Amino acid sequence: ESVQAEQYRNRALDYIGAHKGRVPVVLAARLGRLTGLFAVGQTVRLDSFEQNRGPEWITWLALIQWYVLAFLAVVGLVFLRRAKTIIYPLLGLVAIGLLAGVLSSGETRYRVTAEVPVVLAAAVAVVALFDRWRAAGSRGSAAGRISGAGPDARDATPGGSSAPPDRDSGVTPYR
Repeated sequence: ESVQAEQYRNRALDYIGAHKGRVPVVLAARLGRLTGLFAVGQTVRLDSFEQNRGPEWITWLALIQWYVLAFLAVVGLVFLRRAKTIIYPLLGLVAIGLLAGVLSSGETRYRVTAEVPVVLAAAVAVVALFDRWRAAGSRGSAAGRISGAGPDARDATPGGSSAPPDRDSGVTPYR
């Protein structure tokens, strides 16, 4: 086995030496595979086969999920940035995950480090968009204006007055 491994190693090193100029193209293709933007059908087939994900349609579903999460993550990062929230830790984890995948083989399983901040940023987008939708609905509805129900209705006490915020809790209000 060690003789055969050495032969494979030598062949690989010879191939790499003869194709040094293709390194940027290979790295770009790996990044494209990691993000689901290059050779999508082939990547799905490879992921389905290599990672034993079961039927290929499950891998397609996972890819669609990734697209939705990635889009929402960008929206969430915009919301966070506009709120003057530091986003560099999230971007750093994404960069580490993508760099690890690009330097290894470009398989989607190597982006796992990037997926955690992507999901977090996507959740921020979902909550922010829901809050905007809810606030727009409470401003525009006649029932909301008549009953006094609005964004602060959840804070109202049965007597109609709003309870003061707990200043000693150390909790920052959501809005």
